[in-house]
Amino acid sequence: MSSPPGSMRERRIRRALTWLAVSMGAGGLSWCAWQSVRPRPLLERAIGLADAGRLDDAAEEVRAYIEWNADDNAAQLLLAQILLKRPDSPSNHGKPGPSESAQEAMGHLRRIRPTNPRMAVTLQLCQGTALHRMQRFDLAEAAWLEALSVDPTAPEAGWNLLSLYYLQGREDDARRLALRLYEVEPDPHDSVLLLLELVKTDARPPAPGSIVKLFEPVVRQHPDDLHTAIALGLALIRAGKVDEGIDELRRVVQTHPGRVEAWDHLLTGLDESGQVDLMDEELERVPAVFSESPRLWKHRARVAQSSDRWKEAVELYRRAQRAEPYDRVVEYRLSRALRHVGEAAEAERLEQRLRRRDVAIQKVRPLYDQATETPGLGTRTHPKLYQRIADERECMQLLDEARAWHRLVLRGDPKNAVSLAALARLGNERGPG
Repeated sequence: MSSPPGSMRERRIRRALTWLAVSMGAGGLSWCAWQSVRPRPLLERAIGLADAGRLDDAAEEVRAYIEWNADDNAAQLLLAQILLKRPDSPSNHGKPGPSESAQEAMGHLRRIRPTNPRMAVTLQLCQGTALHRMQRFDLAEAAWLEALSVDPTAPEAGWNLLSLYYLQGREDDARRLALRLYEVEPDPHDSVLLLLELVKTDARPPAPGSIVKLFEPVVRQHPDDLHTAIALGLALIRAGKVDEGIDELRRVVQTHPGRVEAWDHLLTGLDESGQVDLMDEELERVPAVFSESPRLWKHRARVAQSSDRWKEAVELYRRAQRAEPYDRVVEYRLSRALRHVGEAAEAERLEQRLRRRDVAIQKVRPLYDQATETPGLGTRTHPKLYQRIADERECMQLLDEARAWHRLVLRGDPKNAVSLAALARLGNERGPG
């Protein structure tokens, strides 16, 4: 996900700096005071320079201090923070390869031994940022997840992960994370933005060509990055480069044969490119441990359907629908299979729901734009807007999201009859099945 827009982004940075101040306080440094006597002028000057945007000068001040006090965790963390605020040098723009500032920052971060939990979280946040700048997206993800495991409200970690998941097409991971963060997010504006990030996937999906351009050099440098390589393979197929995309997904399976995600996405790529006969061959090669994986039921159903084994296809599609109730393709194919076995009434019910879902996808786009352009979003109540978004997410079988939007309404208006009735109706439903 892109970072939150405009002033929101600036407010997040200020919040992160406040976090850094608290985390460093126990080690001697904060953005407000430095308890040691000799280095006070150097580090206070560095902080002032950084706040004024003179990052190179600020970095030199901290380096001068570190020369005679290399074991100071707080100073090392401050220098890394300053380095990570600097943009890459022109030589790195548009080219694959690590950021010089990020590489230097990582060198300082590796020397740090945190003295309190907040410093440990800040260290993980900075490591994640540095690793992301170095195009080590897999390692950056691990660092940000570690920060959230220590404190679920760690600034920027959740947003950075959602941004990565958006580009990598990891909708399930994004949904789980955003809804978990929503439950603990203290800022009402951020609560709305977290839910909007999930809407953005349907309203403004990234173009396959842009994903290819972004991820091709990354995968070339770091071919073991599972999720980035999967995203590249699928994007190549969707951009019309089918053979290249399938080759990439086959390479991912060869590199990660013990990851069901690799098999799932290879089969998805073959399905999307119309190579159902090859899907059957690949399913024969799937390790036995994944033979009953819910992620593969939709693929087994597709192969059964192509061979006119309609009863088997119906049973497998029903299983897949229970596992992934928000998957439109699964629901559509189930409705087709049901007609072939004479279950016309159930097929018609599904087709009506599919029509509502297709309309909802169209409606959610202008609603997303309206929400992002609404001033005071979250700080002022917008019940009708939230309820309209909730209705469309419900039509798309995204019931957890629908419930969350209605709960947003009730935060500002606890007696709102529409949202109370909707929550009573939705209960704990997960979706069809």
